[in-house]
Amino acid sequence: MANAKRHASKKSKPTKKPSKKKAVNPDPNHFVDACAHDYSLALMPSPTHQMLSDINAQLIALESKVGIVDSEWRKEVAAVWSYLKGFASGAQLHALTERVSLIEKHMDRVRKVLLLADEEK
Repeated sequence: MANAKRHASKKSKPTKKPSKKKAVNPDPNHFVDACAHDYSLALMPSPTHQMLSDINAQLIALESKVGIVDSEWRKEVAAVWSYLKGFASGAQLHALTERVSLIEKHMDRVRKVLLLADEEK
């Protein structure tokens, strides 16, 4: 008897009725055109991608050249400083000091340009 009361007290949940939305049938020609367009785009190389590849290659070459020039300048500065140590003449010392100063200023400018280029990436 307790079971009968338990089953009788439960309310049944209403079932959901299926929606009566109509299926959309897209125009088959539109689908074919869209697929053909996507396929043709896939076959064509992207000009932006090619430009980026070219720029990247040029930047790598430029960074390599700047690195070589920087190391050559460092060698030059070291050679001038070692040469300066052997001189006692004021005129020669002044000329060499000016040369070292100009080289160091140039190296600072190159480093600043490289830092700006790194920040833009």
